[in-house]
Amino acid sequence: MIACSLLLSILSYSAIYFVNRRYVLETAPPLPKDQLGPNRSKYYWAWSALVVVINAWLCLVILVAYVLLGAFIFGDLHAWIFYVVALVVYIIYTLLIILIRNKASSCCRWSLGVLGYLVALQCWYTIQIPTMWSYTKLVWLVGIAASVPLMIKVAHTFGRRSIRSLFRNYKFYVAEILTLGIGILLTYLSAGSCVAVYNPQAPGWWIPLEGTLFWSSRLFRSFGRRPCPNGQRTPCHVYLTAAQNLSNSMFVNVHTSTSIKSIYVKYSSHKDDNTIGGVIGADNFEVPHLDEHDQRHVFAAYLPDLLPDAVVSFNLMADGDLWPQNYTFRTSPLNGEVKFVIGGDTGTSDVVEDINSHIGPQSPLFAVNGGDVAYDNGMFPCACTWDLYLWQWSKVKTSDGHMIPLIFAIGNHDIGANHDNHGAINSFIDPNRCDNTKRESARPLFIAYFPFEAVDGKAPEICDRKVNHVHTAGTAVTIWSLDSLYAGGPLNAVHFVEDNMPNMKDQVNHFGVYHVPMYSSYKEDDNRNEPMKRYWPSMMFDKYYFKVCYEHHAHTFKRTMPMINNSIATNGVIYVGDGKWGTSGPILPTVDSLVTSDHLVKSGIDHHVWYTIADSNGKISLTAVDHNNNVIDHVESLNSTWR
Repeated sequence: MIACSLLLSILSYSAIYFVNRRYVLETAPPLPKDQLGPNRSKYYWAWSALVVVINAWLCLVILVAYVLLGAFIFGDLHAWIFYVVALVVYIIYTLLIILIRNKASSCCRWSLGVLGYLVALQCWYTIQIPTMWSYTKLVWLVGIAASVPLMIKVAHTFGRRSIRSLFRNYKFYVAEILTLGIGILLTYLSAGSCVAVYNPQAPGWWIPLEGTLFWSSRLFRSFGRRPCPNGQRTPCHVYLTAAQNLSNSMFVNVHTSTSIKSIYVKYSSHKDDNTIGGVIGADNFEVPHLDEHDQRHVFAAYLPDLLPDAVVSFNLMADGDLWPQNYTFRTSPLNGEVKFVIGGDTGTSDVVEDINSHIGPQSPLFAVNGGDVAYDNGMFPCACTWDLYLWQWSKVKTSDGHMIPLIFAIGNHDIGANHDNHGAINSFIDPNRCDNTKRESARPLFIAYFPFEAVDGKAPEICDRKVNHVHTAGTAVTIWSLDSLYAGGPLNAVHFVEDNMPNMKDQVNHFGVYHVPMYSSYKEDDNRNEPMKRYWPSMMFDKYYFKVCYEHHAHTFKRTMPMINNSIATNGVIYVGDGKWGTSGPILPTVDSLVTSDHLVKSGIDHHVWYTIADSNGKISLTAVDHNNNVIDHVESLNSTWR
């Protein structure tokens, strides 16, 4: 993308230089001074000002087009839009040069000079890219290399002088030293860049860009709290992720400083007079592309063979030292009632903390997030967004003090690409191409930090983890976490459900969780996911009698009528959600942008999560609660009859 942009600028520079030589300098030499008259000074100043205004406007258009359509893209189409916009601007640029050729050739030289600086700046930007998105210890060297094109252009600005006379000009040295210093400074300022959305509370210094978009570099983030300081002997994060069976297994995840080499989990599960326990060694999963400020060890331990409907307590041992803090959670009953909370599109904000503060007293067994969790855009320099998310979640405990395990579904801001950007994600989604030692082929933190399926009694390697996974909580709840066209086509999820459904014969209630809605309540997202609507209802949700599907991504609130095969039908599947756990800011759907349709029972723009209660008799209760803990919707079902 950036190389194509630079090539376009160089070609444009060459073309405009040819126009300058052919149509301006040869056909319209500068007017003699005696023909300019007494207004000579005003004449030149007027046209110089005009050229400056024209160039400033054109450069601004290029910059805006590059930032909006080039630098921060989530789809290939936007890149082509940028190329077209840039090409049109350069054509206008050339025409303007021809139009002013009869006024003063110096104006044309100014125009060509400004474009030359634009090319030099793009060269600087291209050369410093390795450190912009990945801070290294050679930033100073990259800064020098990136400054060379700018220094060459500055030297060219001094005109056609002999090298001897140039070296005798102290202004030349001052200009070159300033250019080099500014180039290195800008390289340091941009090193380790993070572009995140919906994270107004992220640690460090952040520069707001457009709407809810925030930019920060490693230097700016260094003013914030370091998540895992060197030498720290206590854990940075301890959190749970659900394994396949919440009745008898769980993942304990621990982040520590790099000084800690091993973690063991000493656990016991208690139910009545029965106790089962043991000590499990946690596996260390390397995440090498984290910024130096964010370096840590990431451990995951799989706890198997737990007692159902029991309280599990555990302690952590680091390098043989037992940490005093005791952690607890509950396993699900084999039969009976299960309660969980679900939402999507979270980020970190005051709204998130408000909603989270009401979750603990409800005592859900587990929590589900339908994608766009921390909004790190799949960027390793944005690891601080996950740290803040995990710090906020660590405060959420049940009324009995139990931890609440997490289940995630994949979203576009979790991997940094939309469903139409297959090339960007195939490099790390395909297990055969995934390589965590290479930045371009490494899986994002959404996958690296959160295991959800055990393989051979432990968390699988990061490159072997799947984006489709299923979880059971007794016979009452089966959660299908599905990829909504980010990592594969619509049939991938269908095949996953088909392959695993034979193992679910005793399961009563099936729930689908995914990011992109099929029945969005937001006009701009409506009817955008025809492949999903073509296959998923008939081949999954209707075929296997799913009760509820939770949809997100639109940053709205909704509940549909019961539906079968994309039409309203009795005893069908209801679709709720649309994802607004915490997203807040100026660029969000408004009431006027909501869809009006017969299949929507309710729609709105409320922040919310859904509390779901299901039992082994097929009874389901859904309650939507906003950030003020007000109930904004409630519906119940018995044997697929909703009321």
